[in-house]
Formats: sequence, C-alpha cells, structure tokens
Amino acid sequence: MNLYGSPETEIGDLDLKAEGVTSVIWATGFNPDWSFVGLPIFDGNAYPVHRRGVTAVDGVYVLGLPWLWTWGSGRFLSVGKDAEYVVGHLAARLSSQTPSQKKAVNA
Repeated sequence: MNLYGSPETEIGDLDLKAEGVTSVIWATGFNPDWSFVGLPIFDGNAYPVHRRGVTAVDGVYVLGLPWLWTWGSGRFLSVGKDAEYVVGHLAARLSSQTPSQKKAVNA
C-alpha cells in the first residue's frame, strides 16, 4: 500500500468465495463510477435500477443515491431510513433461506 491506501499493483480478479469475502461495501463519494461492476443492475444510462435500494440481483443493494426513495436519501441525515429498509429486506432474505442455502453461502 502507498501513502494514500491504494494497492501497489492493481488487482484484476478476485475469487470472493476463495478469499472468504461475504460482503462488499463500495463508497463512491461525489462522482460515482460503476464501471467496475459487472452485474446486470444498470439502465441504459449506466445507473443502477432498484426499488428502495434493492436491485434485481439477489443480494445486491445500493444506498446513498440521490432520490433513492426520498429527497434526503443522498444526504447523511436521511440515508439511515433507506439503510433500515435495505437491512430489513436483507434480514428477511436471510431468514427465509433453508439450512442448505445458508451452508452453501458459508462454504
């Protein structure tokens, strides 16, 4: 790592399962760059398609976007309501999994 926390060499591929990665949180800041996300979650303008932060891809969520659900969604003071909804959706999804599905995720 250099002084700014960037890796010395760029990582081209990562086997999430082999590395034990179960969650990814990506903070885009003020200039979102989704170019590295190779998932079918985007509209024709390269913007994520979602309903209150829940995308069509199982387990993929977005937060902090302007007008995610309300005017305050992209602001620190209101993003919590969106996060609460997404966490509720995620919790319901996880609680409805069968034991074999949970085992497969954790394998």
